[in-house]
Amino acid sequence: MLLIVMGISFPLAEIFAQSIPIGVFEGFYIYLFGMSIFFLIYVYLFLLRSSTSRCCQCREQSIEDTQREDALLNQTLPWRQKTISLSNQNHTGSFYLRLGAVGFGIGSLIHEGLMFGQQFETELAWKCINLAMVTRPIAQLMFTFIQLYFIFLNSKMLIHRYKICARFGLMHMVATNICVWLRVLVVETVREIQDEPVNSKDHTENSSLDPSSYTNLAHNNNAISDAVNGFDEVKFMKLREDGTPGKYMTTEYTPILLECLRYDIMGNVVKSASPYLYPCTIQYSLIAAGILLIMWRNIGTPAPVTPSSVSDSENDIQRHKKNNRVSVDCSGANRGLFFGIFMLVVIIISMIVFFVLVERPRFKASSIIVTHSSDILLYVLASLAVLIAAIRVRHLKFHRDRDNNLEELLLIISVTGVYVLAVFGLVAGKWCNSSEIRGPLVMASSVVVIFESTAQTLFIMNGLRRSALSNVHERRKPGREFVTFLLVCNIAMWGLNIFEVLRAAASPVLLEFYGVVAWNIIAHIAMPLAMFYRFHSIICLAAIWNNAYKLKVH
Repeated sequence: MLLIVMGISFPLAEIFAQSIPIGVFEGFYIYLFGMSIFFLIYVYLFLLRSSTSRCCQCREQSIEDTQREDALLNQTLPWRQKTISLSNQNHTGSFYLRLGAVGFGIGSLIHEGLMFGQQFETELAWKCINLAMVTRPIAQLMFTFIQLYFIFLNSKMLIHRYKICARFGLMHMVATNICVWLRVLVVETVREIQDEPVNSKDHTENSSLDPSSYTNLAHNNNAISDAVNGFDEVKFMKLREDGTPGKYMTTEYTPILLECLRYDIMGNVVKSASPYLYPCTIQYSLIAAGILLIMWRNIGTPAPVTPSSVSDSENDIQRHKKNNRVSVDCSGANRGLFFGIFMLVVIIISMIVFFVLVERPRFKASSIIVTHSSDILLYVLASLAVLIAAIRVRHLKFHRDRDNNLEELLLIISVTGVYVLAVFGLVAGKWCNSSEIRGPLVMASSVVVIFESTAQTLFIMNGLRRSALSNVHERRKPGREFVTFLLVCNIAMWGLNIFEVLRAAASPVLLEFYGVVAWNIIAHIAMPLAMFYRFHSIICLAAIWNNAYKLKVH
């Protein structure tokens, strides 16, 4: 808790305070990454060494000999004397969740690598040279890579010895991931506000803005400017007394960081790529923190019971081969797949139309109407699919004791991002000064999003605990086509979050209502969570699609 509080306080203090030297808080993050790397090295040297060496010795042995040794070991050594064991349950999420962590981790490594490359464009002045600012990105790159390797291969590890060190180390890594999340959130929000000046020419030529909206903008920006005096890295739009946009102004003090950085090559690359890469860091940190938290909770949990007799080895081998055989039964999913593909094509077309027309003032209002109408259609159809799927799967067997804590935790945390964006959109659509249809469209879209995300979250939490009750369920697969449709729809919604709402300019109604500063802060807090909600929904729906129609308890 203390590390997390420091992780949110230090970035804000560095931005708002005027007299703090550059890079003074980089040592805090170096400590976080260094301690986490030290703990991971400790895990590999002291906890995983014995199991690794044993696996290396048994590579040339047959499966029967290996199982005979395991049976003998289980008879002679109780679980409390073991150092580690592997859980046979999905406590730490499915393989697809860990595969998503790899994808987001790659994006995080690319983002941090670009940020590190930008350091070489700083001016060689005494006020710009800081060893900590160079060391911190290197430490973060090492931590991200080593942690990614650890959680992908060892997420099912149960620790039985040296539990005090394990509890401290895992919780420290959880706090490190949350601090990375908070730092990236603050830094990228400031960068986006700095790089999102409102073009006065666009406002004067855009006929969709009436004079009352300028008054509202002037009131909001003046209030923000007075409230955050000393917010050095932010450019505010200064409006004249008559309500028309004027020139940009900055505060009296110019931060040293902006004086040092030059946007020659890497600076422009970072500026263009950050809006699409920084959500990867946030989503990777969220997945890693969730997996590590479950591992922390499972410290000291008894190891799974393994067969003690060697006579069952042949059955175990056949069962192992059967479980590892790759087979996909796509029955009962064809119609849902093709209807989902049709909706995905519609959404892609609407996004292309939006980005083409939004740059032209004459067609800006039409582009907003097109994109919000397609969004409403998508969310309405997804809501209907959720309700019908819930009715169809209610006859499947429900397992109350199934452990889905990680999936449910990630769903509940990430759906708050969807709620935040929807509620702020609902307020802006209701009380915006525009008399056009786009205000009601924003309201309708927000209401439908709240209903759809709530219903889908409840359906996923229920569906993850379902399995076929009879051979009839396994053959007919009730509701599977609607689950397939929902899976493809969430892919489309994920694309919407990435390409539309990621930048403040893609939400003109909310931008005009809340102002540049406020809406960028809101979007950067909520949007990565909303994006992760859609991604995690895809994983959970795929798990339901694959497992809910099988007789076996998985």
